[in-house]
Amino acid sequence: MCFELDDPLGVKLGAIGEPMVIRCPLDPNKVKTYIEYPWGKILVSSFHALINPKANRIDQDRHQSVPAKPEHIVSLNVLKSES
Repeated sequence: MCFELDDPLGVKLGAIGEPMVIRCPLDPNKVKTYIEYPWGKILVSSFHALINPKANRIDQDRHQSVPAKPEHIVSLNVLKSES
């Protein structure tokens, strides 16, 4: 969940159900980003950042619109508030 569980929005979203982090493999051909040629830009900029710590590193949010199959779930962690 991209919100802290004790923030007002996190509390509201947490009331809908239990927030969790689910890990599963994704098909890179079905994962979409918001820039053209994202994987090459991310790879090259990450390598460049290893050589030059002051280099700009490109990262992108990603999403996929096809469901992840339950049998492909690697791990599932329910997030609990630390209060």
